[in-house]
Formats: sequence, C-alpha cells, structure tokens
Amino acid sequence: MLFRALRPKLPGLRTPQHMAEAHLPVRLGEADGDRSFARPVDRGLRALGLGKVTGAGPRRAASGEIEGLDLYFGLVTLHPRALRTVGQLLEELDAPVGSSVSFSETGVRHIFGRTEGLGLYLDRRDGIADEDDRLDVLEACTDALAGQGLYQGSSDLGDRAVLYFYGDSFNAMKNALSLVMTTNPRCRHAYARRLT
Repeated sequence: MLFRALRPKLPGLRTPQHMAEAHLPVRLGEADGDRSFARPVDRGLRALGLGKVTGAGPRRAASGEIEGLDLYFGLVTLHPRALRTVGQLLEELDAPVGSSVSFSETGVRHIFGRTEGLGLYLDRRDGIADEDDRLDVLEACTDALAGQGLYQGSSDLGDRAVLYFYGDSFNAMKNALSLVMTTNPRCRHAYARRLT
C-alpha cells in the first residue's frame, strides 16, 4: 500500500471520477445503440482525454416499447464545457432533438439534439403478419422518403408494429409518407407520431 502511494503519477493521465448520464429519445435496441452512439462517443471522449462511456442501454415504457437510449459516462471534470462536448459528440452522430446530458453529482444539465423522429404505427388488422409484410411497407416508405429520413429500427407491440425513422424534419417525413399511408393496403389504419 505504501509503495503504491509513493509511485509517481504520470502527467496527463487522469482517472474519470465524475459520473454523468445522457438520455436520447431515440428508439434503438441495445446493439444498435451501442454501435451508433456508445462506441463512437467512447472513442471521442478517450481521444480528447475527457473520460469514457461506462454503460449504455435502452429505456422502456411500461408497455414494453423502447422510449430512448441511456448512456453513462465517467468524466475527468465537472465543468459544464464537458457536458457541451459530450452533446456535440452525440449531435455529430445525429442525436435527436430533446436529448440531454447531466452530471449525477450536481444536476447541471445540457440539452442538445439535431434530428427529429417519426414512428409509423402499423395495425395488425391491415395484414402485417410477419417480417416480409413489414419489409414491403418499409421499402415503400424508404422510396417515399427519398433521403429525407433514415430507417433506424422497429418494434413489435403485439397488436401493432412500429417503424422508426429519423431525419431533419418530422413534418417533411410525415408529408413524404402520406402517399404510402393513403395508398398502401397495409397502411389503412397506420398513423405517424412524433418521437419525443
């Protein structure tokens, strides 16, 4: 124990001591959230010497639907600029509007986000029985969006299936999908909802 205390400390290496957490209202499962956000932000924080990601996972509603993604950090400073840097790293990865990051110790919070989300809720009464049916609707939606939004995953809610899209404008995506929703027989009872 005494020898450890006498060991010289290397300059520039600091241990992350301050816990922070980010909440992103993005509908992604654990593997997608890790690939899209956790790993890239961890690389960015380590490269900056600011800290690291200590955990990540989806947040679920009582209904079982994914409500968002939570990321946990160990940061080397309590300065608010650290939160802004984390927010910038996440915005570069298209974190949605309404995202936030805060220090666990102080409660200081930074709100950020760039993209908007749209959930297309498909009713089982319209013949969405299996994955192939969803893929047919997804293909029609992707064609209709023409680059205005990107598909980011889906959920099965029992009586409904949900396709999640993210882009620069919810209204632009909703308008682009209106033709699919009015002409595709698998979308007779479908509706679009802003993801927040």
